[in-house]
Parts: sequence; structure tokens; C-alpha cells
Amino acid sequence: MNDELKKRFKRELSQLIGKECWGIVTSAGSHISFDFGEKIPREKPLDNKYLSEDVRKFESEYSFLIFCVWRVDYEQSVAFGAWTENEIVEKDVKKFLGQRVIDIELSLPAYDLVITFSEGLKLKIFCDQTNEEDQNDNYDFFTPQIIFSVRHKSVLETEEYK
Repeated sequence: MNDELKKRFKRELSQLIGKECWGIVTSAGSHISFDFGEKIPREKPLDNKYLSEDVRKFESEYSFLIFCVWRVDYEQSVAFGAWTENEIVEKDVKKFLGQRVIDIELSLPAYDLVITFSEGLKLKIFCDQTNEEDQNDNYDFFTPQIIFSVRHKSVLETEEYK
């Protein structure tokens, strides 16, 4: 693994500290995305009526698109996760909105994450995609200049914006 790439990833993750979560999109199954930081006006707003107005009108400075297993913990209990019924996730995930990131823990070599928010919620991301046949990604982390992708078997790759 390229040590410089790993260092850059850690630096970019640290930029989330203090950023507010303002957008969340859930989908059928375990996929979920979180938007943080500045709201950047979209060239053309999205038409999807199921998205919040902010998500329809703005792109985010930083975001996560999560495909692997994830879980939300309260300070003293487990709240919900990737395999919780969609109706519960859609309702409870709104608790992140308006909260700021106060800490991020990165566990290597898997690139698992624990993101702690200002009101005690923790988003835990478990990189479980290891199937050679499917080769599914674990998550993507979008920053202003680069996309970090944690691919299957936790291989870190990047793509620069043009």
C-alpha cells in the first residue's frame, strides 16, 4: 500500500472534524450516503421528490457513499444499522442532520471507520466486502479534489476530479 496515499486519506478524513451533516440519502437495502460541509449549488437541481430540498439543490463539500455494513450507536446502546427495516432507518437517520463531526477513528488495514457526532451518535462503517466474484466496493469518500474508494478487500484507490 502506498504510504503517501494512506497519509492523504487520513488528512482528508480529518477535514471532516467540525463539519455539519446536512444531507442523508437512504436506499433499499444497506446503501446510504451522508453529506457534510459547504453546500455547493447544483448546476441543475435534481427532480427526485423523495430527496430533501437541500440534497436536490446542493452538492456537498464532503460526502460518504456507503455500500458495506454500517451501524449507528447511541452512547449506551445500539440504535440501528444497514439491515434495519427501511422505514426505521429513514426516520431515525434524520437524527444526524445538524450534528457536527467531533472525531473520526480509522482502523487499518480494513479502513473501517467510526465517526462520532456532536450529540453522541456514532456511525460505524465495517468494510466487509471481500467476495472475489462480486468485487463490491465498501465505501466512497468524496472530497473537494479527490474521490477515495475503499474497494473490495479494503484496497484504497483514488480518482482525481478533472
